[in-house]
Amino acid sequence: MPRFIPPCPLKAPTAANPWLIERQLEIRLVTPMFGGGVMVGEFDPITPIRASSIRGHLRFWWRLTRGAVCRTPEELREREAEIWGSPENASPVSVEVSHVSQQQERRGPDYDFPKYGSEAYALFSAKQNEVPALCKEGLTFQVRLTWPNQAQLQRLRDRENAGRRA
Repeated sequence: MPRFIPPCPLKAPTAANPWLIERQLEIRLVTPMFGGGVMVGEFDPITPIRASSIRGHLRFWWRLTRGAVCRTPEELREREAEIWGSPENASPVSVEVSHVSQQQERRGPDYDFPKYGSEAYALFSAKQNEVPALCKEGLTFQVRLTWPNQAQLQRLRDRENAGRRA
């Protein structure tokens, strides 16, 4: 009797974890994006959207919108480390970026002046640097966020507090 071996799946199946909450978002740029790559302020055609950058923005906006409920800077630091991680503990929040559409580089305007004309000569001192490359509007990508539910977060807190008392 021949044995049937199914083809290998393209992606490992994920078991639904009852302790995690997951959100998947599809995002489209509506304006050109400055930077976004590994080097600050530079367009990166290989990885225009990075999970670590999104995590940094989420952390910033968390501090801005939710940090005010903390009474002291120490409480803010502790709560922030609990959610977004610290040098001692990894973050329970996972950020994954996938399905980045074909991106195109876009340069700022040159105003169609002749390169060596009188206008270019008059405005030479006003031109600081080369116009930076931008990621063109319309780029789409998916972001998958996972984080522990409230019960699991409380377990993580209790475990960390028990470690501090020991």
